[in-house]
Amino acid sequence: FAKLKGYESYASNADLFKHLSAQELLKTNGDMMIANNVWGTPKMCVEKMRRIADSFDPSEVMTIFSYGNIPHDVAMRSMELFAKECLPEIKSWKTAHNLLV
Repeated sequence: FAKLKGYESYASNADLFKHLSAQELLKTNGDMMIANNVWGTPKMCVEKMRRIADSFDPSEVMTIFSYGNIPHDVAMRSMELFAKECLPEIKSWKTAHNLLV
């Protein structure tokens, strides 16, 4: 990854991570996942996505509702709740790319 444009941080993270114990690595990755992903109540999700949009002006958004062994019905309820409670607000935002529609 060190020479692949846009992925340089993966190589530098690998250097940092190889000095961590397995327990430290799990905690570090877990903390990063919690900090960098959108999750929580609809209000929390909208607020986090607003911060992301303000910081990065994304051209697209990808959502994943089925992690690991989450039951299908739970993932579907999460997706439906996101579509009902979050998407109307998110779709109203104007971005440079106008692709959050």
